[in-house]
Amino acid sequence: MRWLLPLLIGLAAAPAAAREALGTFGGWAAFRDLTPRRCYAIGQPEPAKGQAPTGGSLAIAFWPAAGAAGQLHARLGPAAPRGGTAMLAIGARRFPLRRQGRDLWAADAAADAAIAPALRSGETIAILVRDGRAHYTDLYPPRGLATAIDAAALACAAQR
Repeated sequence: MRWLLPLLIGLAAAPAAAREALGTFGGWAAFRDLTPRRCYAIGQPEPAKGQAPTGGSLAIAFWPAAGAAGQLHARLGPAAPRGGTAMLAIGARRFPLRRQGRDLWAADAAADAAIAPALRSGETIAILVRDGRAHYTDLYPPRGLATAIDAAALACAAQR
């Protein structure tokens, strides 16, 4: 849980009127931004034993004005390979991800629609990047994610 503190401090650095913390849930936090109006659940990967945090993050966002609900966005840490393919692994399920630099997105809206419910019940969550011989993995804690997603979804639904 100590690794979540830097994420929360960084997010809290935005103007106080622009971001509202909705709560922390296990290894996840939920926020509501007023401008632009969006709500999201966000977490950092668990650092490997004896390792520093990777600097990555995984978020599920709700953007009412854009009609987006449950949109996945992941950010790779700076040690990730610059190229290669990326995949989200939730238990035995695999979802290919679009990559733009260190940013990752679901392949399309249909993939987002499948990912959000899978995340809610996943016992293991990982971002995997393969680039030739280079392998990069971020492991995310599942505990609290479903509650953080619910908090974000409800916060944006209440603003309509």
